[in-house]
Amino acid sequence: QCRRHLGPAQASADDGRKAALASHNNTLLKTAGKHVRRAEANREEAPMSAAADYLRASRRTGLEKPIIEKYRAAATACMVEEFQLREQLAKEAAEREASARPGGDLFEKD
Repeated sequence: QCRRHLGPAQASADDGRKAALASHNNTLLKTAGKHVRRAEANREEAPMSAAADYLRASRRTGLEKPIIEKYRAAATACMVEEFQLREQLAKEAAEREASARPGGDLFEKD
């Protein structure tokens, strides 16, 4: 129907619906952006927390597929970083343990 054939009450209801939908979409995008900003801030100190935030951002409705893929790739990268960090820490702990053991490297024969 054409707007001029609608009554004033119907026209204002349509405007209200459009405003609500626009507001809803902005809220979702702001929320996804909020998660991404928090993920970027925590990426160095807490990679798994950052990965979770990237995944939360990717699950927001109304996002385009390339953006969703970008967020999921960032989450995967964070998880890989965490895995590498844990491997490095385990290796360093094993080296410290081996060097602290009595009769370990301290008494090597030449």
